[in-house]
Amino acid sequence: MNLLVPRGSVVSVFGRSGAGKSVLLKCLAGLLTPDAGEVRFENGLQHGVGRRCSYLFQANALFDSMTAFENVALPLEQTSRLGRREIAHAARDALKNLA
Repeated sequence: MNLLVPRGSVVSVFGRSGAGKSVLLKCLAGLLTPDAGEVRFENGLQHGVGRRCSYLFQANALFDSMTAFENVALPLEQTSRLGRREIAHAARDALKNLA
């Protein structure tokens, strides 16, 4: 797939169930790595658009490509300045509170 989105544009992705809409968006957001090809952003190779792209589920859900631990740790990794050990400790504590 080739997709060029001019700066400032708003894009919607439509298609039938199973067509690959979610896979496309997850690749753009860096949650999945494409099986082939590459994602380019602002004229450079980009392993996911990261902070410039978001992925919003239609209903509350976890990222199915990640473990429960990774789902819990993700917001801390993206929004805090905590180190890996601190994030792991906080994620484990949060998961313990679910029992």
